[in-house]
Amino acid sequence: AAAAAAAASTGPSTGSPGAGTSAQPPRVPRPRDPNAPPRVYADKEEAKAAFKELLEDFEIHAGAKWDETAKQIAADERFGALKTIGEKKQCFNEYQTKRVKHEREAKRLADKANRANFTAMLDERWREFGVEDPSTARHRPRLADHVDAIAAAGDPRWSAVKDPRDREDLFRSFCDALRIRIRDEKKRQRDRAKAEVKATLRAMGVDSAVDWTWRRVRDELKDREIKDREIKDDDRDRSGGDKDGGAIDDRSIQLEAYEEYAIELDRAEAQAKSEAKAARLREERKRRDAFVLSLKLRRERGELKLRMPWRTFKASVIGHDDQTLADASRNLSGSRPRELYDDEQEEMEAFAAEDRAAVEEAVEKVGFVIVANERTRDELMAAVRGKASLPSRVDSKEEEEEGEEQEEERLRVACGDAVVAAKERARRAARRKERALDDFYHLLRSRRKDVPITPTTAWADIERSLAGERAWIKCVGGSSGGGGGGVAPIPESEAMDVSVEEGAGSPPEEPTRSPSEEAIAALRRRIAQLQERAVALQGEVRAADYRGRWDPNGDDDALIERTTVNAYAGKDSDGCTAWPAVDTGAGFFGIGIVKAKHEANVGTLWRSAWQLGAGFLFTVATRFRYEASDTTQAYKQLPLFKYDEWGDFAQNSPHGAVWVAVEMGGVPLQDFVHPPRAVYVLGSEDNGLNRPIVEACQCHVALPKWVGRSASYNVAMAGTLVMYDRMQKQLRAGHVVTREGRGGDEDR
Repeated sequence: AAAAAAAASTGPSTGSPGAGTSAQPPRVPRPRDPNAPPRVYADKEEAKAAFKELLEDFEIHAGAKWDETAKQIAADERFGALKTIGEKKQCFNEYQTKRVKHEREAKRLADKANRANFTAMLDERWREFGVEDPSTARHRPRLADHVDAIAAAGDPRWSAVKDPRDREDLFRSFCDALRIRIRDEKKRQRDRAKAEVKATLRAMGVDSAVDWTWRRVRDELKDREIKDREIKDDDRDRSGGDKDGGAIDDRSIQLEAYEEYAIELDRAEAQAKSEAKAARLREERKRRDAFVLSLKLRRERGELKLRMPWRTFKASVIGHDDQTLADASRNLSGSRPRELYDDEQEEMEAFAAEDRAAVEEAVEKVGFVIVANERTRDELMAAVRGKASLPSRVDSKEEEEEGEEQEEERLRVACGDAVVAAKERARRAARRKERALDDFYHLLRSRRKDVPITPTTAWADIERSLAGERAWIKCVGGSSGGGGGGVAPIPESEAMDVSVEEGAGSPPEEPTRSPSEEAIAALRRRIAQLQERAVALQGEVRAADYRGRWDPNGDDDALIERTTVNAYAGKDSDGCTAWPAVDTGAGFFGIGIVKAKHEANVGTLWRSAWQLGAGFLFTVATRFRYEASDTTQAYKQLPLFKYDEWGDFAQNSPHGAVWVAVEMGGVPLQDFVHPPRAVYVLGSEDNGLNRPIVEACQCHVALPKWVGRSASYNVAMAGTLVMYDRMQKQLRAGHVVTREGRGGDEDR
């Protein structure tokens, strides 16, 4: 009690809000009544709450010291709520922590209010302060130019913001917001003016931008403006002029409104066209569906038959009252009636294929053999009638009764298709046999160096050397006594149905010989004729001071004509010119690149092909343009054929020409016998020829290389080497003749 009395006698501390000020009297404590019983708190938390309430009543700020605060509040009865000094200091510290947050938040809210008031002041009085319109000013307004005017106004909201930097930031933000606000307001005014112009255009009846041009609209608006001025002349005089500043009369606003209005008209017109097109397409679909339904009904009634010509069907429809064809013909888009008819025929063809399969299955069961060009449809029908179960396509009893009537027609068509299919298979087999014989004959001619064929050559000798070749296996068949193994077996479907007895020393002596034996016999007779002709020509050549020689390794009978005396000995020559000899088998050849990567290689190959006697040049899956590498302008002399895909080239390849793949892994070029009619196929610069193309070619040749070095040549150089090798071998074989000349300028 003595300590409390001493603390009370000292008065308020300097740390209290009222210290050092005469305006606020010191707070009077609430002394404890000595006669009243001591206040009892329920728990410690209630006591701490009473102590904090005491600190709040005395408005103890966050920076107050404990000693000064204790002297100030000691006389209050709540000071004794906490018994120990430690508890009081702990509660005092908690109060100060909370007070710091409270004072900081209060200061923030006060600053926020001051900033908002400052912005409101600028919004209310910016014209009074002389601030220029930010939306039209060339430069952003600065606060320094208006400080004197604002300070002279004496507005307390100005002085409430103390920091000059905060004032500058607030002023800049206000100017930016004001510029956006004024700009939006002007835009809204301009939009309202354009809306009025658009309403005027609608009232004028402007319905098309084609008929109503801007010049016409502008003249009409001028006339309306003149009439409006005459009517409102008195109002303008009273107002002292045009209040609106002529917003609607502004030509730029009128032009913008006209452009937007024209766009709206175009959109409306496009929308109307789109809706009309959609309606037309729906109507056309209904017509097509009706025509398709009519086709199906006619097919069910038997009026539409398989493979009926369109002209016949059209004539039958026009003669009736069916309007579905005429309606479908009026359609402007979608499938035409002929296309829908073809679709229906395709569906009927699919059903006919199923019937034919059923007939062929019955043929196999009964053991009937369909021989092309011998068996007829009627014979086949008689053999499978009652045994072929055609697929059922009826759903009801009525349709089943009608289907029985059409069963015979379906069987007749299926049997006819089976006979036609047999003829087609026979034709393909004959075609395969012909190709196999051609390959076999070419094999015999190309291997005469290894296997000389003379009129006395034995069959066993030929078979021993050539039995492992693919062409031999396809034509003659496999043989245990043949050589040259390592060849993949030929499928039975590709091999011809001919065979030769194994171990025979000569061809069989049966009256009928196999096609391969006939080919060898023909080759023997040809060789004998060539020998007789060569002997007969020797005397004629000697008489003309020529030395004739028949080359048994050549592709045909040819003379190598060379003069015994060089007429140009000792003279300068630019090279030699070669051309086909008369009545010889020089043939022709072409050359091309598949998937060429560089166009310059095509130009170089083009020039070389023209100089070395090629008949044509081709490219597959590449883009070509004329290149400087073709300095001789070979495109004027030698044609170039461009194909998008390999299939296009295969369909348009010259008839009877042999495809020769120029790729690594083939027959060495020095040992290769060039076919008389050949097409040389080169690969791309980076990937070469792929395996399917190489396998599709009848021949495969590779260029030689030095030991230990790469076998990959430039594609243009590779083609040039192959063509040069062909010309040299033809020179030796006599298929072409040469004479010294002046680089190709002489007339042959």
